[in-house]
Amino acid sequence: MSTAGTASGTDKLSEMLIERDVAIPMRDGASLRANVYRPTDGNRCPVIVSAIPYGKDVHVRDAFPAVWQVLLEHYPEVLEASSGRHMIWECPDPEVWVHHGYAVVQMDVRGTGKSPGFLNPNSPAEVDDCCDAIAWAGEQPWSSGSVGLLGLGYITAANWQVAARKPPHLKAMIPCQGTYDFYRDRTHNDGIYSSGFTTMWWEGFGKNNQYGNPDCTLRDMYTGEINTGQPSLSEDELIRNRVDYPNEVLAHPLLDEWYHARTADLAAIDLPALVVANWGGLGLQSRGTINGWTGLSSPEKWLLVEDGSYFFTFFTPDRVALFRAFFDRYLKGIDNNWEMPRVSVSVRTMNGEAVVAEGANWPLPSTTAQTLHLDFDENLLSPSAPKRPTQVSYSPFEDAVVVSTAPLAEDLTIAGPLALRLWLSSESPDTDLFVTVQAFDPDGEEVTFLTAADPAAPLTQGWLRASQRELDLDRSTELAPVHVHVERKPLVPGEVHEVSVALWPTSLQLPAGSHLRVTIGGRDFARPEGDDKPRPVVVMSHDDPRDRPPHVFGGRVTLHSSAERTSVILLPVLPHSLGEDTSPTVREGADR
Repeated sequence: MSTAGTASGTDKLSEMLIERDVAIPMRDGASLRANVYRPTDGNRCPVIVSAIPYGKDVHVRDAFPAVWQVLLEHYPEVLEASSGRHMIWECPDPEVWVHHGYAVVQMDVRGTGKSPGFLNPNSPAEVDDCCDAIAWAGEQPWSSGSVGLLGLGYITAANWQVAARKPPHLKAMIPCQGTYDFYRDRTHNDGIYSSGFTTMWWEGFGKNNQYGNPDCTLRDMYTGEINTGQPSLSEDELIRNRVDYPNEVLAHPLLDEWYHARTADLAAIDLPALVVANWGGLGLQSRGTINGWTGLSSPEKWLLVEDGSYFFTFFTPDRVALFRAFFDRYLKGIDNNWEMPRVSVSVRTMNGEAVVAEGANWPLPSTTAQTLHLDFDENLLSPSAPKRPTQVSYSPFEDAVVVSTAPLAEDLTIAGPLALRLWLSSESPDTDLFVTVQAFDPDGEEVTFLTAADPAAPLTQGWLRASQRELDLDRSTELAPVHVHVERKPLVPGEVHEVSVALWPTSLQLPAGSHLRVTIGGRDFARPEGDDKPRPVVVMSHDDPRDRPPHVFGGRVTLHSSAERTSVILLPVLPHSLGEDTSPTVREGADR
């Protein structure tokens, strides 16, 4: 097949027609390039559209060799259903979908891969382009006129905004593991600049895959040539054709109009939606995916919260079957009695299995908030408030405060968001709070979990810039405080302030004898030296000195707890039996 223009060819192994580098016209006169995969029978069919920054022609084995190896070794069912020849990062496998009567359009976003233009990630202009691609797909002679959105991560983060624009022909969406909140859940973890992820993403994918970059390390899976097209651009030309992404993010430390333009109006989304979140997105995607579902106005919306690795489960035959049943109903109009519980949540266990809890809303309706008080004299989390005022101090860049429950007297099941309410004073005008919750089995061994950023992550974490402690009272709940992040209110040195930290949603069944540990500090969580568990990776680090100068954030912090100033953690507790909220289905082999 030709690698340029609109040349076509038939992939006989997967029995589909492939049109590579198809030019899709944009409203401003530009043309972006896409690969179109569709059935060979000539019938009109619905279309699944994805606009991606990672390269429509870059195979997973090239972009993420280690991930591909895991798929080969541990998910054989994926490649039993497909040759895997066309699998790219965070996109549906076209071979599988074409087999079931769908066309798949995968487009390089502007300024990346084969699509020329100005590279401006997460911008309103990218949303415009995706809307134009949907309109184009719905009008092609091979299209039935029904378009759906499906993808992971970056794609989903954009698709919330696309759906809110209501482009013609868009009939349904499956947002998978991608936050709608560009500020709180991606670039700033509740006010603290996520420098590690932003820099890693920009250097590894944004700049690397920029159109015309002669030094791109990614290869076209069809030709073996460099992925970023021709002609090659000079360094000066590349700089002129892209935004300075990390510095632009740093230039907007608060949730201002720049962020509002990059955050979806969820209430405007009223089309059918199957939202899939995963506990493996701690610190990056999971909270914003769940909250995206909560904010949708659609009467036809469902939420599935999974565990394990969200990249691999996205491709498994059982997951594809679920997605296909949804799209068959809303894109093909098939009366297939599509239905699933309104909310289905994977509740993890300490042995790597999971129980599926079902309910009508999020958090699950039978959830109650269990309050544990922080006693700094005894370093305890206790159901009762300290009998006398207690306090403890730490240096934010050097040490931390650790409190734990006693061994649990009975089983405990948690599923949902957590909240930490603290009273604190600081010697400096601001402090960043890093809160980590760990779970330990009855033998004292920590139970860790596979996430996108860490192979051995703790149960959950939360972050907050103390000067941005003001709550959005209309949106906050007891278990899920929401901060407005519109201004900074410096701490008065020596004065005691109340702050509420939102801890990211999680789930776990803890048997009697287990215990929980909460660490409160002023820097990224790291395991003690000598611990034989894998150390957390730096992808979700928050250590840019431009965002956290020591003279502003380094002053000693004192935490206070008493009957009058109750420092507490609130846990989302489900009934021991899990009651009517659950389906007692145990799923074997869940990643831990």
